[in-house]
Amino acid sequence: MRDFVLAGKDFISPSELFENDFIKYFEEYLKYGGYPEVIKTNDFAAKHLVLKNIYDPYITKDIIELWRIEDVAKYRTVVALLANNIGNLINYNTLALDGQSHFKQIKHHLSVLEEIFIIRILSPYFSTMITELKKNPKIYFVDLGLRNYIVKNFNDLNLRSGAGKLVENVVLSQLWKIDDTTIKYWRTTGKAEVDFIIDNGRQIIPLEVKY
Repeated sequence: MRDFVLAGKDFISPSELFENDFIKYFEEYLKYGGYPEVIKTNDFAAKHLVLKNIYDPYITKDIIELWRIEDVAKYRTVVALLANNIGNLINYNTLALDGQSHFKQIKHHLSVLEEIFIIRILSPYFSTMITELKKNPKIYFVDLGLRNYIVKNFNDLNLRSGAGKLVENVVLSQLWKIDDTTIKYWRTTGKAEVDFIIDNGRQIIPLEVKY
């Protein structure tokens, strides 16, 4: 990924012998994510159970107690709303309205979820920090298996209307592994958009994701 993004080198394509296996495992990763216990089992029911055992005690019970979240129902609603909007702009007013919450509480929930590596918040690219802070960020999940568990959708990609957003999410998760770079997105008032803007201090690289 680093050589492709920063040096413009081509990916080494899998041979035809392994291409079908590659696609199969890639799409499985898009559905079930990369938690070790999930990967180690080939039984899909077991994968679901592992994700349930991550989400129910950790994302809900432990975090609610640790961060002293008082309104559990609203917190879970916000998590579900975020999971249904990966790759989209965060609209704080809409989140507050749909989650029957308020701006300050929404910001707190987002901060908690980012702090515990459940979501990633992607800022817009602007030349001035003041303008950047005024614009809405985008939301992505660190692990798609957990996200898919939250929305209760493990359908194959060809049965999903938002498959492109899942692929976009996976690409971002790999871009985050490149050292000494910042990643943002770019969008104009006319809604022209580039998925990711990579800045390594020497060059600005636009990256559009297609599957």
